[in-house]
Amino acid sequence: MAIVPLALLSLACLALIGVALRVRRPGAGWVRLAELAAWLTIGVAALNAVVSVGYSLIGNITTFQVAVESRVPEVRLPGLTIDPPSALITSGGVDRATLTVTGLGWAGRLLLASETLLQTAVTIVIALMVLRLARNVRAGRPFNGLNRAVITSAVVLFLGAGLWSVVGGIGSYIAGREALEIHGMSANEGTIGAELFPETTRDLSYYGWPSPTLSIVVPFWPLGIAVALVLLSLAFRAGEQMQADTEGLV
Repeated sequence: MAIVPLALLSLACLALIGVALRVRRPGAGWVRLAELAAWLTIGVAALNAVVSVGYSLIGNITTFQVAVESRVPEVRLPGLTIDPPSALITSGGVDRATLTVTGLGWAGRLLLASETLLQTAVTIVIALMVLRLARNVRAGRPFNGLNRAVITSAVVLFLGAGLWSVVGGIGSYIAGREALEIHGMSANEGTIGAELFPETTRDLSYYGWPSPTLSIVVPFWPLGIAVALVLLSLAFRAGEQMQADTEGLV
């Protein structure tokens, strides 16, 4: 779900710009823009989740990415000589496949659906925090009661990113095995070239058939944004205290 980091960063930038412009001069144009961006993000995230999860659980059509074992291409044909390319491959290869499948088991579909729902939930929580900030700014009290909301958003983002990475990684592996794993092979007696066939199903990967592998990658950007939100909450706490002291003097 590539829209998640872009949506979060965009919302954060719009919210901060709105606060800065509102403090410098009257006018709620940027604040309204931040509110509009937040509502659009909630709508797009929710629609994406409904479509993706609906297609998978009801329509039985699932699209996902799965990590596959990376192998350097080679040819295993006795007696065949091939002129090699000018560049020599020392490592690497195709390491990920994007698949759209039908007939996937419920375990894989539920895990992949959970990944989408977790990403959507995190996006909506961040968007709601931005709406709360915008509402405070329009009311002339930008720091009022926002510290807890920002801390909650940071915790949800940090934990949610870890959870959707684990759930999605396991779900993709299960789905990849169902879609790609070969459990056996056979050939008719006397088939020409049977001696060149792979000896085991694992050897099929050398002939271009991908072999799924478990890969769980936890992104680092949620941690960075979570730390930034914690620092922002400290600034809001200081601003709220300053605002209370100023009102006390008046």
